Amino acid sequence: MCARCRRTTDEPVLVHEVHAATGPGFNVYACPECAEHYPPMTDVLELLDSAARRRAHTGGPLTEPIPCSSTNPPCACPRCTARL
Repeated sequence: MCARCRRTTDEPVLVHEVHAATGPGFNVYACPECAEHYPPMTDVLELLDSAARRRAHTGGPLTEPIPCSSTNPPCACPRCTARL
């Protein structure tokens, strides 16, 4: 069944993969006519690979650290204690 128009199709096109942290994910399909309205799928492995290359290039963390606040107090790790 097409995720966009809800009609059944004999030629489903994979338009999205939903990953789940606590169990199996699922695939989202569309008919060929509706599939062109979806953006291209992102390859998760490419994202991880580009993040690893960026980290190796800059030598820094993948993301900026979360600022410490009353709702996000610092922990005792060296990264947080260095920011205090």
